[in-house]
Amino acid sequence: MTLRKAQKISAVAAICTLTQVGAAQFIAKPYLQLGGDRQMGMYKSLTLVWHAPDREGTWAVRVRNAGRTGLVKNIRYRVVKREGVPEHRVYTAPMTNLAAGLALKYEVLLGGKTVFASASVAPKAPGQRFKFVVLGDTGINSAGQRRVMSAVHNQHPDMVAVAGDIVYPKGTIPDYRRNFFPIANSDVRAATVGGPSMRSTLWVAAPGNHDTGYRDAPDGLAFYDYWIQPAGGPTGGCFTFVYGNSHWVVLDSNPYVDWTKGKYRAWLEVALQGGTRSDWSFVLFHHPPYSSSKTHAGDTHMRGIADLLTNHRVDLVFSGHVHNYQRTHPMRTSHGGKRWSFGLGTVYVVSGAGGAPLYDQEQAKDRSSWKPFTASFQPGFSFSLVEVDGKTLNLRQLDPAGNVLDQLRILK
Repeated sequence: MTLRKAQKISAVAAICTLTQVGAAQFIAKPYLQLGGDRQMGMYKSLTLVWHAPDREGTWAVRVRNAGRTGLVKNIRYRVVKREGVPEHRVYTAPMTNLAAGLALKYEVLLGGKTVFASASVAPKAPGQRFKFVVLGDTGINSAGQRRVMSAVHNQHPDMVAVAGDIVYPKGTIPDYRRNFFPIANSDVRAATVGGPSMRSTLWVAAPGNHDTGYRDAPDGLAFYDYWIQPAGGPTGGCFTFVYGNSHWVVLDSNPYVDWTKGKYRAWLEVALQGGTRSDWSFVLFHHPPYSSSKTHAGDTHMRGIADLLTNHRVDLVFSGHVHNYQRTHPMRTSHGGKRWSFGLGTVYVVSGAGGAPLYDQEQAKDRSSWKPFTASFQPGFSFSLVEVDGKTLNLRQLDPAGNVLDQLRILK
C-alpha cells in the first residue's frame, strides 16, 4: 500500500469515527441556512443549525475562513415542544464576516470536544460566478429522491433552493426525521442513500401545501421550526435575499395567502423592486402559474401576480407542486395573467421532479396536450442546475445520471 493511499484511508477513517462519535449528540446533524436576521449582509454570513436533545451542554462552533480561525459568538437555541414528540432544541450559530466566495471549514464542539466537522464556501458576492440547484416535491423517502440528492451533491452547487413540498405527507417533525434530513444530509454520497449536501451547501426553501397546508397534525408546521430564514414578509415563509448578482423573492403560495390583495400585493411590489439593483431577478414559490399537466390543472391562482412579475422584469420563476419538469417560453402577461405574449419576458420553470411520485409522464411525448406557452416538458426525476456568470445565465435540467433533459441560455 502506498503512503498516499494509506493517508487517504486514515483520513476517511478519522471522519467516520468523528461522525460516529457525534451521531449520539444530534437529532439532526448540522446544516447551513441563511439565518433570520435580514439586516445581515447576505454574502457575508451563513447560519449553522442543528437539533439536539433538550439537555444542558456547552456547545461551540469554530470557523476557519480566509486564513482566520475563530469561535462563533451568540450561539442560541429554542426549545421545540410538540404533542407526541420529545422536547428538543434547535441551535443556531451565525457565522459572520465571511470572505465572500472563499472556502470555509467549521467544527462543532460539545464540552470542548469536536463532535462534527465539515466544509463549505462562503456565499458569493456580486461579480463572482455561482451556480445553484432548484428542485421541489422531494422529501418522501423514495429511491428517486435518494438518486436526486446524490446527484445534486455531485454537482457541488453554491446554493440549493427547494420549491416547496419539502417533506411528506404533512410537514411533521417525524416526517423530517424519516424522509428528509437522513437523505439530504447523509454522511455519505450514494445513489442508494442521498448526499451530505445540507452540511456543505446553503439551502433555502419556500413552503408547499404539504409543508404548511395541513393544520390537523399536532406536531406539524415543522417548517417554521427547522428553516431559519430572513423575516420581514407579510407572513412566515416570505422573504427576500441577495446572492451574487441575483435578487430573490421567496413566497408562500398556499391559498390561505391572497397575493392579489391588500398588504400582500403591496409588500410584493416593494420586494420585486429590489430586483432592479441586481443583474438577475428570481422568484421562488410552490404553485406554478403556468403548467400543461393535467394533474393540478386548476391550481393556477398565482397567475394573479404575473402582471407584477412582468412589470418588474423577473427573469425566472421557479415552482414545484406538479411532479415533473416544464419550462415556458419567455412571456409577458396582462389581465391578471390570463393573457400573454411571447418574446422578451419571464420564463416559468416547474421543477417538481425531486423524488415524489411523478405526474403525467405520457404528456411529455404528447405535444398536442401542451399549452401554447410550454416550450419543454420532460419525464423522469430531475433537478434544475443554473449557472450565472455576470450577465450570462445557463439553465440545464439534469436527471440523476447527469443527462441533460433541457437547456436554456439567457444573455443580458
